[in-house]
Amino acid sequence: MDKERILFISHDPFSIIGSNGRTYLSLFKEYKDENIAQLFFNNLQPSTDKFSSYYRVTDIDLIKNLSTLFFNKITGNVENKPINDLKAQIVKRSVFRTEMIKLLRNFLFFIVKVININSFQDWIQDFKPKNIFFVGSNYAFAYEVLFQISKKYDIPYYIYFTDDYFIYNNGNNIISRFFHKRFVKKCKKIVEGAEELFVISHKMKQEYESYFGKKCTVLINAVDKEEICFNKSNDSDLIIFRYFGWLHSNRSSSLNYLGNCLKYLNEKYDKKCLLEVYSLTVPSIQTQKDLAVETIKLFEPLMGEKFVEAMQTSDFLVHAESFEEIDKKVTMLSISTKIPEYLLSNRCIVAVGPTKLASISVLEENNLGIVLSDKKSIENDARIINNVIENLDVYNNYCKKSIDFCKKEFDSKQMRTELKTKLSLEINH
Repeated sequence: MDKERILFISHDPFSIIGSNGRTYLSLFKEYKDENIAQLFFNNLQPSTDKFSSYYRVTDIDLIKNLSTLFFNKITGNVENKPINDLKAQIVKRSVFRTEMIKLLRNFLFFIVKVININSFQDWIQDFKPKNIFFVGSNYAFAYEVLFQISKKYDIPYYIYFTDDYFIYNNGNNIISRFFHKRFVKKCKKIVEGAEELFVISHKMKQEYESYFGKKCTVLINAVDKEEICFNKSNDSDLIIFRYFGWLHSNRSSSLNYLGNCLKYLNEKYDKKCLLEVYSLTVPSIQTQKDLAVETIKLFEPLMGEKFVEAMQTSDFLVHAESFEEIDKKVTMLSISTKIPEYLLSNRCIVAVGPTKLASISVLEENNLGIVLSDKKSIENDARIINNVIENLDVYNNYCKKSIDFCKKEFDSKQMRTELKTKLSLEINH
């Protein structure tokens, strides 16, 4: 039997578009198509030239199943195909992700258990996985699905956390804290039963090893230098700052601050600076207000060669995190999957966000770019940015340090090799 047959369970499918899907692809890039099968739980479309075995179960599938007179009508059918229309992949990161919605989703998956769906049984028995790789979430039902599959088919499992759902992201009111305690009680034992935990930052590794009492391995977007690094080629008088990513969790407020810094630069230093924002997020009314600055323009997202070309013609690449307490809890231990791409791009990074967050602290502590960490003085921060614009040696030093750091701490080949080695080990029960 091939020990490398992995059942990959997550909310998002493998994809060349979304940041999560791209990260999964980067980590499992060297696996053969026949050795990976994915079970996932949302309505996104897989989009990649690798991997073809998918089984999808969504809330709508479960509701339709319950509304018919016939049980087990779920087929799990989903096709992996190229995405030509990015708008078809846009997901509204809804503010209505309330505890009631979570409760409803958990209830639906409790009533219609995935392991009892006939088509799923056929699908998994045909694939015959030897290990399970599960991406953690804040939905209890996903952990239950993992545990039930592991127990029924006697398959060991590994868990990967790209965000914190246990320590800091623990609710902001009495109701959410109550449900969080229930979530922890239900899921912590399942996490502790994993063969090993994978985490997205060294900060998360330190805290999760203490919290769960288990060894953790750091895995982040495994970017290959030759795919993303290029010489600076934008000779325009216009100085382009570009942000690629989601706008939810009040990131647009931080982009607003940077936009106003650039506005000050244009007025006081006679510069021509522009912040271009490329995002899949459907902008809320507040987001539209935040981005309504003359130095900010909002664009549809890019992928493939157009994405690389946009990075190549940028002067600065922007990362943004929220300063709001409610948002800091969510992103405290996470390093954005864009960070390795930015570090290897040979472009100077501008980060806006509080230093207590892992994504910001890794840049500030290692002096890997411009970090605006308090939003207290537009005048002072504009001066800092202008100093880098005017001094090419400072700019190039940031780029060199970023590339060297990424090669040392986030080496793609080393991460893929370590992941593959751990998942290929023979497990004795």
